[in-house]
Amino acid sequence: FTSIDAAAKIGQAIIDSYQSSTNIRLKVNLKNPDLEFYGFIKNENFILSLNMTGESLHKRGYRVYQHPAALKPSLACCLIRFCGWTHHQPFLDPMCGGGTIPIEAALMAKNKPLNSFKREFAFKKLKIHDKNLYEEIKNFFSQKLLVKPKIYGVEVPPKHFQGAQANVSSAGVVEDVNLLLGDARKLQKYLDKDFKPEVVVVNLPYGIRSSRKSFLEKLYTDFLVSLKNVTDKAILGALTSAKNEFKKALENVGVSLTEEKEVMHGNLKVTAFKCKV
Repeated sequence: FTSIDAAAKIGQAIIDSYQSSTNIRLKVNLKNPDLEFYGFIKNENFILSLNMTGESLHKRGYRVYQHPAALKPSLACCLIRFCGWTHHQPFLDPMCGGGTIPIEAALMAKNKPLNSFKREFAFKKLKIHDKNLYEEIKNFFSQKLLVKPKIYGVEVPPKHFQGAQANVSSAGVVEDVNLLLGDARKLQKYLDKDFKPEVVVVNLPYGIRSSRKSFLEKLYTDFLVSLKNVTDKAILGALTSAKNEFKKALENVGVSLTEEKEVMHGNLKVTAFKCKV
């Protein structure tokens, strides 16, 4: 059988069960349902689940400018956590593109809930939903934390820099993210002398959309040299599909690799690196 066959059987079973207990036949709306069920079948096991969030949580809702090689916010968040960043550590994204990584860092530092971007959760349509309890929990987590993280993002093309500014504004973290128009290969020229990043997270050019592969090793090397000039000691988290070129650059500059993980960025297999600078 196919997934279509399974969906038809599961849907019919839900309709029949509801009708037998309430004498009401449910209407089906595939485009905009009030309740959405998921069925998972593996070998002889079957799991029936209910979508409680509605639209997937990886869709943050703040992005008003779409960078041509944009990083998924959920992956940006994972990369930040991979580096073990805490909000009291100075944070830098030297190639911030549309600003996704600095924005995610600011949201993490502020403990800002995703529903602040006008999200309507699917569980609100359930009869078991306790509105008073929900408001109490939401208000608790929405309290403004007295945190002033040092978060910097650097981007060189003016178009993407302006796009990052728009995204930062849309996300409501203008007070928390400092954006600079500048080149990651010349960081000492743009960063304040008293700013010493302790955690650096970057989605590097892959050589697929934005750069030529033959140019990448030199670009990575120049960036790492620049980074060493602006920090005394830092954890670097980097994402790229050009695995070999990045490892050569690490050797060129004498930066130690501590951990690497392969992850999927859409349909593209990329590697997340954790290094000590």
